[in-house]
Amino acid sequence: MSNQIRRLWESLRTRMTLSYVAATIAVVIALEVVLLLPLLGAISTQIRDTVIPEAARQVAQKYALLAAVQGRGAALDPAATFQPGQPGTLSLPGHTWDIGHAPYYPTLSSSPKMFVMVVTPDEHVLASSYPARFAAHAAIAEVLPARVQEIAAALHGHASAGKDGMGAHAVTYAAEPIWNWQKQPMGAVYVEISSTFFTASDIWHTLFLALSITGTLLLVSMIPIGVLFGVLTTRGTLRRIRHLADATSRFAAGDLAQRVSVRGHDEISQLEDHFNRMAAQLTENIALRQELASQNARLAERGRISRDLHDSIKQQVFAIGLQLGTALSLLERDPAVAVQHVRQADALAHQAQQELTTLIHELRPLALQSRDFSAALHDYVNAWGQQHGVATQVQMPERLALPGTVEDSLLRVTQEALANVARHSQARQVQVTLTEGDDQVTLAIADDGQGFTVTDSPSNGVGLNSMRERMQALGGTVTVLSASGQGTRILAQCPLHAAGIEGVEQHG
Repeated sequence: MSNQIRRLWESLRTRMTLSYVAATIAVVIALEVVLLLPLLGAISTQIRDTVIPEAARQVAQKYALLAAVQGRGAALDPAATFQPGQPGTLSLPGHTWDIGHAPYYPTLSSSPKMFVMVVTPDEHVLASSYPARFAAHAAIAEVLPARVQEIAAALHGHASAGKDGMGAHAVTYAAEPIWNWQKQPMGAVYVEISSTFFTASDIWHTLFLALSITGTLLLVSMIPIGVLFGVLTTRGTLRRIRHLADATSRFAAGDLAQRVSVRGHDEISQLEDHFNRMAAQLTENIALRQELASQNARLAERGRISRDLHDSIKQQVFAIGLQLGTALSLLERDPAVAVQHVRQADALAHQAQQELTTLIHELRPLALQSRDFSAALHDYVNAWGQQHGVATQVQMPERLALPGTVEDSLLRVTQEALANVARHSQARQVQVTLTEGDDQVTLAIADDGQGFTVTDSPSNGVGLNSMRERMQALGGTVTVLSASGQGTRILAQCPLHAAGIEGVEQHG
């Protein structure tokens, strides 16, 4: 299961699908960020121009109503305070601070976000949420001279609101009258909110919470779409890539006719076209190589036959002619000696007949024999041993399925090697062994003859060169192991898939 998961994770389809999903997520996040920046500016402007001024008015109205109720609608309560937990406090119990509840500053603060004052009709501070700066009984003209007019107007029943300053020093204020039961002002409430009440981080936090929820919902809906889109869009591309990989494997396995269809003009189409061109060129090169191998094999075969006819049969026929000529000249004078020469000529003729029989067997192609390869190899080696008086032994698997070209080449190599044994080794025993394994077949021919030093062997010998050419045409090798007085061992090896070279003529 783990291997299947790993292969699935490493597959091209999974990676491309994940890339589509990642791209979808990135686009969603980018769109949110792009939309978030102008939205942040718009919200900041809206808060600065609308929310904070309205909040200041509402806070002022709320505290004005609380101060009126606390004074029973007749006059301000002189014990009024904003300190939580004290008698006469205007702070509602059980409420945490928010925009509707002013924080209490008993000490000086560098940047109070909001404070509230209750002002008496004589324009003095009755109570303040910031007593460290606006203490009780302090004159407004002394502690807040910039708002004397607005507070005075509120004391006369005229509410006011506005903004002052810029940047971090900007404030929004509101002054609201406190009405008694006769609907006459009996004091005023002044509220001031700093521009730092809503910071950018607060706005970002709020927006992040809102957009994280909407973004999560959007991603949950977009991820399946991205997966589906990735699977559908990669389906055709992966099919073409798999077809191209399969065609490459088949071509490497020997199917030289393998080609792929070229579709479109994209990069994969270029790979398909290049594969077809490569396959055509390789097929042509293999055909040329086969033709060259066939020609070399025929030339080597002709050279070997020419050498054999010259070295053996021609010399024997010449010797027969000499013996017969001598017999004719002695026939009248010494018939007994003439008969001896005739018998020698007869022995030479029989030897020449054996040589011709051997050549005929060597020239007969394996494909024309009515027996299988195993029987043909046994019969040939045994017949050769009987002709030359050499004990032979053949070892090979009972069931051996080899391509026709491999069988023909191995029989030819056996013929060449045994011919060399007959001419040069003076061997009494020869062992032929054929083994198969690891996608390779090995033919070993060993004799107990006189052997030779391999480095001293002529490199242009027709027999050895012919064997090497046959094996090289099949992608194989020929190795000669020998030493003086220790016999000779010839190893011919070639791959079993050499069937891809079928059709090369290995005979003359």
